[in-house]
Amino acid sequence: MNGVEGLLRLTAEVGNAVAKVKPGDSVVVAAPGGFADYVRTRARDGHKIGGLTYDEGALIEPLSCVVNGIDTAGVRLGDEVLVMGAGPIGLLLLQVAKLAGAQSVAVADIFEEKLAKAKALGADEVFVAGKDLK
Repeated sequence: MNGVEGLLRLTAEVGNAVAKVKPGDSVVVAAPGGFADYVRTRARDGHKIGGLTYDEGALIEPLSCVVNGIDTAGVRLGDEVLVMGAGPIGLLLLQVAKLAGAQSVAVADIFEEKLAKAKALGADEVFVAGKDLK
């Protein structure tokens, strides 16, 4: 989805020529306006979430932004990466950086509980962020 808007929704109606989704299918919309109650879009911008739960499917859009960010940053095999913030996006960044081949991923945050989660998800180092973080 490359960072464009998206929202899980049930397909309400489809045009006569649409074959890949049907009313009632759970989809994510990759188009501007995807967060509206109803959105009219091209069939190619609606993607079925298959067997994913809504909780799992809700990560599609943030994960697409993270993958795009890792690609844009050019993270490759052997790189060292620092992620600032261990919220949902930071934790996704940590995992995708590792999958991209980063040799080491460090995570900084002001909350030790979040850093513990980062460590559990594979962070090589964690740091409590503050004015003296070098």
